[in-house]
Amino acid sequence: MTSNMAHIADNVAMGPVRVTLLRRQGRKLKMAQVQAEQQYCGSINSHWLRTTSIVTMRTGLADDAQKRLPPDLYNPVFSSVGNHRLRLYGIESIDGAAYAQEWMIDFLQSASI
Repeated sequence: MTSNMAHIADNVAMGPVRVTLLRRQGRKLKMAQVQAEQQYCGSINSHWLRTTSIVTMRTGLADDAQKRLPPDLYNPVFSSVGNHRLRLYGIESIDGAAYAQEWMIDFLQSASI
């Protein structure tokens, strides 16, 4: 692992979270566009594939493969950290093309135990 990579942990899920995408095909969205973007709720998973760090989004439901989830985020780095919120900046692949992407991740309160 290199020191400039955001390495959350190997094969670990964190949730519940809400993910909002801050870019579309590499272009940064304006705040009004971000507020209108679809938000994804579920958990995020971090794992390594050879030398590449990958963060994925899952809902935990059996039909995840058919759901429209955000593309996986490759080689993420922290762009900011706040109270119950963080931003990850990385690369996504859509139809074979690579684009810059930024996820705003809000950690939601889990149900009381």
